[in-house]
Amino acid sequence: MEQINQMLLPLVQKINGFLADYILVFLLVATGLFFTIKTGFVQRYLGQGLKSIFGGLRLRGEKQESGMSSFQAVATAIAAQVGTGNIVGASGAILSGGPGAIFWMWVIAFLGMAPSMLRRSWPSTPG
Repeated sequence: MEQINQMLLPLVQKINGFLADYILVFLLVATGLFFTIKTGFVQRYLGQGLKSIFGGLRLRGEKQESGMSSFQAVATAIAAQVGTGNIVGASGAILSGGPGAIFWMWVIAFLGMAPSMLRRSWPSTPG
């Protein structure tokens, strides 16, 4: 069994490195560009979306019938989207890549808005 592991480990590491370094990055950027162009730059509605989410937000809002205030609902939704792994990942990228990593995170976040929006809105579109 140990011989099989020693034989397969370099092969799996090489395939993993190739997929993670080249193929995955290209596919994610290409998908983001495709959906950005196809939706007519949906990112331009970011301000309107943030205003509709946070416009009526009150820190001391009344609890709804579900038992959650508006702030608790938004905080829960953001926590589910962001997660602690993304926070640690961003700090790790800045630590290893320097300040230039921030620029590339902004670029990828901008391109990632379109697939994220489509992933949430397609199930609710009629037809």
